[in-house]
Amino acid sequence: MANYVCPACAANNPEPGTCILCGKRLGSYRRALGAALLSSLLMSGLWMFFTVVVRLQFPLVACVFGAVVSYCVLHFSGGSGLLFQCIASAFTLIGIVVADSASLLILAVLDGKVTLDRLSLEWLWTDMGYRMVHDPYTILYYALGFITGLFLLRAS
Repeated sequence: MANYVCPACAANNPEPGTCILCGKRLGSYRRALGAALLSSLLMSGLWMFFTVVVRLQFPLVACVFGAVVSYCVLHFSGGSGLLFQCIASAFTLIGIVVADSASLLILAVLDGKVTLDRLSLEWLWTDMGYRMVHDPYTILYYALGFITGLFLLRAS
């Protein structure tokens, strides 16, 4: 039988959900992962759509990305703390890098700079790795998303 410890009052609870002593929600890691995955996919789609339609990238979009993912983790899981922050931050960083690389790839294909016969998963993986380390705008975007996510979870 699992034992769930309340972070607010340190009471031992026999099941997840609400603390039997203080009434605070204990949080669910499965819900946090699900909320982070779904919100990250939604925000990645919006990022790609916005980048392809407007053909610009704004740092504010990265801030909104981090805030939305962190809010969804916080709201739908009912938990707070370091592990919930790590879940939100990891999905924010991965989502921003994937959305940035994919949107720029879509723009390159639409502009005729890259042909579809040259594309492969290895090429996309290499491009994402390069962007994470060397592209100053991508570094700025995921730093802003990460900081916004931490700020939102810390404020709760």
